[in-house]
Amino acid sequence: NSMRTFTWRELSRLNSRHNAHVAYRGKVYDVSGFVARHPGGVDQIMLGAGRDITQLFESYHKKEIVNVLEKFYVGELVDNEMPVFPKTSEFYSTLKKRVENYFKSNNIDPKVDYWMFARYVAFPTISFASFCCIILFHSSWVLGLFFSLMWGFFSALVAMTYTHDS
Repeated sequence: NSMRTFTWRELSRLNSRHNAHVAYRGKVYDVSGFVARHPGGVDQIMLGAGRDITQLFESYHKKEIVNVLEKFYVGELVDNEMPVFPKTSEFYSTLKKRVENYFKSNNIDPKVDYWMFARYVAFPTISFASFCCIILFHSSWVLGLFFSLMWGFFSALVAMTYTHDS
């Protein structure tokens, strides 16, 4: 029983919820039956559907989780759209473990940052208030300039925060 081979173009077409395939370190996995059960949610697993997930997978999962993937093995990826990176180094593994321990020992959930949610509310509010102040104080060029600068600065922070943190 020989396993199927996939090109990255073939893999890229296998990206629907009911036909989701991913590649990890040159092996292809049909995770269609796992999509609904993925602990990180459907959206997270679908982010990698039809792609090489090596970097994404190793960023979020412990080494042991590869064993879960093995159950879904269906073939080999014979080429790749992007560069294939070497296996993670001892440095990366050590650093990742230290970061995990830091979060655990300080009781910090790396997936929930309350400061991030505060910025989602504060920056647009300050930006809108600055815009209103420009209109309110239109007769004073000093205040107009001050609030224009604030409006520009906080508008940029809104754009950066929403695109970077999402």
